[in-house]
Amino acid sequence: ARLKFKLDPSAKPKIIDITVSLGIQKDANIEGIYAIKGDELKICAKVFGKDRPAAFESADGSSVALIVLKRATP
Repeated sequence: ARLKFKLDPSAKPKIIDITVSLGIQKDANIEGIYAIKGDELKICAKVFGKDRPAAFESADGSSVALIVLKRATP
């Protein structure tokens, strides 16, 4: 899949919108929030549906994905 990202860093929490532009889920929109702190990027997004998460959490059985990426030290 090919993804397009749209960020709004002025929102509280910061907003990320992801649009699938190629593949089986073409034109699907994923709404989420993000935070950057030091070497860590957190993205929390509703994979199915349009309800943007309000907090960085993903309960078991929910369609909310929480991704935490950490920069590797060289």
